[in-house]
Amino acid sequence: MKKLLLITLSIIAFINIKAQTVYVATDGSGDYNCNGTNDEIEINQALSYINSQGGGTVSLKSGTYSIDNQIKIYDNTIFEGVDSLSTIIKIKDWSSIPQETPFIINSNFDNNDDTIVNNNITLRNFSFDGNRINNEEEDDHWPGDSWHTAVAFKGVSNININAVNVYNSLNDAFQLEYCNTVNVTNCSTSYIGHDAIYFIYSNYLIAENNTFDLAANAGVRTDNSNHILINNNYIFDKDGYGGDAIEIAYRGQDDIMDDLIIENNIIEQAPMSGITLYSDDPSITNGSIIRNNVIYQVGSTTSLNESAGINITNFDNVIIQNNTIYNCVGSGIRFGSEWYYSNSSTPRSATITNNIITGNTVYGSDNVYGIEILDITSINNDYNNIWDNKSGNYHNCTQGANDISVDPLYVNAPYNDDSGNNPYFNNVDLSLQSTSPCIDQGTTIGSITNDINGVSRPQGVNYDMGAYEYQVTTGLTENDISKIIVYPNPTSTKVFVNKYFNECKYEIISITGTIVKTGTIKANNIDLSELNTGIYFIKTFEIQSSRINIAKIIKE
Repeated sequence: MKKLLLITLSIIAFINIKAQTVYVATDGSGDYNCNGTNDEIEINQALSYINSQGGGTVSLKSGTYSIDNQIKIYDNTIFEGVDSLSTIIKIKDWSSIPQETPFIINSNFDNNDDTIVNNNITLRNFSFDGNRINNEEEDDHWPGDSWHTAVAFKGVSNININAVNVYNSLNDAFQLEYCNTVNVTNCSTSYIGHDAIYFIYSNYLIAENNTFDLAANAGVRTDNSNHILINNNYIFDKDGYGGDAIEIAYRGQDDIMDDLIIENNIIEQAPMSGITLYSDDPSITNGSIIRNNVIYQVGSTTSLNESAGINITNFDNVIIQNNTIYNCVGSGIRFGSEWYYSNSSTPRSATITNNIITGNTVYGSDNVYGIEILDITSINNDYNNIWDNKSGNYHNCTQGANDISVDPLYVNAPYNDDSGNNPYFNNVDLSLQSTSPCIDQGTTIGSITNDINGVSRPQGVNYDMGAYEYQVTTGLTENDISKIIVYPNPTSTKVFVNKYFNECKYEIISITGTIVKTGTIKANNIDLSELNTGIYFIKTFEIQSSRINIAKIIKE
């Protein structure tokens, strides 16, 4: 319901932008034409004109636009390129723009309070090149030191940022402060100086389908914000200079943060933690959901207490479900690391269900566990597979009644052991083999209907553990299934079919595609009492037409 609300609000937000379009070009073919020097002048002229018309689109044609000052976006404006390969906005060599002055801003950005001052802004289909090599250390411009933020909006309602690529920059890619209803989708970053998304004192963020290469800090970072959906992103680090993949902070607030969903993300080799949640008071947080994520080989070799697959300090009622956490340098799930804040004395809880947490390790003699509790968090953990973690599977907590501890049999899981031989980008595949003991060993969670790839749960009798549901191939498609009536369904003994199928030959096919029984239908029923519990298909062959009919049945 929360996700639906976020999406509905974001769709409503962008329906009022008008249709007029003006073009900016580098080859003389536009309504406004740039010459490669201070191209922000012509771009701003086009934006000002569209604003005078009540809104519309400023479209940058293919080319590279060199800028040395700010681009200001007005209300009801779409600012777009052709695509992220063809349209590039590039900071000039040794830009004269002052520190703490971002390049693409909303027109009323200089407003210093927390009110909404602009509405309905869309950025899409271009790249922003920060020209870092010609703007950084030699000129005392250091990454993360507030030089050259690519996009910064303050006090804007209804923002859509889609298919924007930011690279070679010195600070944040997308900095959003005092904003409401923001979509950041299909974007990418590489070699940037700070956060990919930094969401500050804002509400209603969707960060979805993005690819973020960590280069200094977090992929998605939020500070004192609420109503957040972080879904289906790929966040990784290839150079070892980043921080947490996802960092959520909430502190010093009167309101409660009660709407956070982090789901369906792949997080690979972040130098600190995969997902970090921290606050100064558990009583101002409630009900954060972390589900269907794959987190592997994250963690630092220098500061163990900042590194974990999932790292939580002073958050209450956290729900952690169907995640796969593998081979992190640090514990799989840690509560109370005190990296950001001292542990509060306020009671808090967490629910940990259907997860696979395996192979977490560390260089040297430090302790690393599957689930580690260093504070007073009370956990309800069950139906997890927690196995082969360096110092043990549980620390200051006990195994759940239906937890297991066995090799999950991943498809391909290269291992980073104490030798420091870290197999970067080695075709890791943490989905389950057909013989995995995690198949059908989870419990039903009504709010999770699909796995990380969109495969419906369950495929078998029960949910699988981890982020991936093992998808069975039977050779049968939905179009094969006809109007044959089978009842009762589920059944523990016989199933009955409608009279038309009496005397038809049949096959019973298991969910793995194996024929387990054949025969001829007699007295309109088939006896299934000798079959194991599970999902099967009845395949019948009509006598007159030779047509094949198939029905799915559940044997209890």
